[in-house]
Amino acid sequence: MKKFALTKKVVVSAMAVGLLALAACGGTSEAEAPTTETNAPVVQDTATPPAPVVNEPSDDEPTPVGFVQDMEGRVITSASWWNVWGGNETGSEPPDPATSTNYFIDRLQWDNMRRIEQQFNVSFDYTLIPQGEMVPVLLSSVMAGDSPGDVVYLLGGMAFASANGDLLSAVSNFAPANADIFNAQLNMRPRNQLNGEFWNFSDTSPMVHGMGLGVNLDIINAIGAPNPVDLFNAGEWTWDAMREIMIMATRDTTGDGSIDQFGISGQPNNIMINLIAANNGNLVNPDTLTYGFGDPNTVEAFEFIHEIFNTLGAWYYDTTGDPMGDWGRNTFSYRDGRSALFTAATWMLQGDDLPFEYAMVPYPMGPSGGPYHYARMYGFASGYGIPVTVHNPGDVFRIMEEVMAWPGDEPELRTMAALDYARPAWLTEDDVWRAIYVGDHVKTDLGMVIYGYYWVLGTFAYYFHHGHMTVAQAIETYRPQQQEMIDQVFRAQD
Repeated sequence: MKKFALTKKVVVSAMAVGLLALAACGGTSEAEAPTTETNAPVVQDTATPPAPVVNEPSDDEPTPVGFVQDMEGRVITSASWWNVWGGNETGSEPPDPATSTNYFIDRLQWDNMRRIEQQFNVSFDYTLIPQGEMVPVLLSSVMAGDSPGDVVYLLGGMAFASANGDLLSAVSNFAPANADIFNAQLNMRPRNQLNGEFWNFSDTSPMVHGMGLGVNLDIINAIGAPNPVDLFNAGEWTWDAMREIMIMATRDTTGDGSIDQFGISGQPNNIMINLIAANNGNLVNPDTLTYGFGDPNTVEAFEFIHEIFNTLGAWYYDTTGDPMGDWGRNTFSYRDGRSALFTAATWMLQGDDLPFEYAMVPYPMGPSGGPYHYARMYGFASGYGIPVTVHNPGDVFRIMEEVMAWPGDEPELRTMAALDYARPAWLTEDDVWRAIYVGDHVKTDLGMVIYGYYWVLGTFAYYFHHGHMTVAQAIETYRPQQQEMIDQVFRAQD
């Protein structure tokens, strides 16, 4: 392992400064775990890729069995804030059965890396870069004609800034048309489309980190409300059903005249973003690159949001300080056991030992949300990219194909690994699969990767909560500044 240090001074242009700002927020309101931020596979045309062409053996020495390309000892280096090879790089020790979470899978991955080393004559290394410095280091390196690694792992906002700033090669530049990524997607899928090209890729692990709705079953049972899990399974989980549960749950349970139990809790941005997605609304109109808050579906979502934060008074807020500004307080307030519904994700519940029974459901589809159920929203997905300055990027991509093919002819092992990670967070196997449903049913929106763009939703929630603005007033008040944010990002492409 080596630390990356810049050796050349470069002049950062105004465009570069913009890229750094775009990447600063990570591009999503949901925390992401680096090893599992991938969706379940989307199966396209299942044309079988041709078998690899085996090099002709030389007269001097035999060609090893299965040898397809000699990369002459090339070192394939990854760059990120964590070791993307998972401890399987050259020189590492094999996994220890006594300490491995899943020794069978860990050993398969380790053995696969050793196979790749022998078959392609390569080795592996990694560069550690602090998360907040990923795009600055990539930018400076590319401007100097270098690269921090052959492959870089980037969060959503980083990926958008890098693609929009011409720091990454488009996938079509290094992946052949017959590659798995463009066909059956057994092991690899493309990520993040912009200007008609894909810019990142990932494996096809089920996504277990999407943010859905937790359900406090103790409250549901106490108020005699229908269980949202049963409603979801019956196809009856709607905004009307969600509204009724929030109304029933919001009450004074002690008789002192103060509301002390609520319908929903969580950071306002997260609640709002996912309700807009569930109604198939836009933050940014993707075809015209214009302010999307006035779209009919988005307006309809805002009207429901206004009910939650104002008319119903159903949101559990912090009465001791700024009710909108404390991310940690709002995100984890479900631990108080005072909200029937709460924003929830696998990463949030991994270490929790809650004093109540709970379950997971997606945000219900809105009245204008069909036919596909978008259960959450993000901008760009996390994924791997190959910088534009990398030599022979097709060779790097070929190696990444092999790295991601560790399950061999048992692709279900990839799902098993994701399930093993998610199970400690949830009480039932059905909850795990609903978490995967949430992860898979995602709507992408450029408003999630434009730096600071969606933050205004917290301001909307504040105005709604305090009755300072109607939906229409908020939308029109912030139209000019939000459009300016969009224009600043995409003006360079005009």
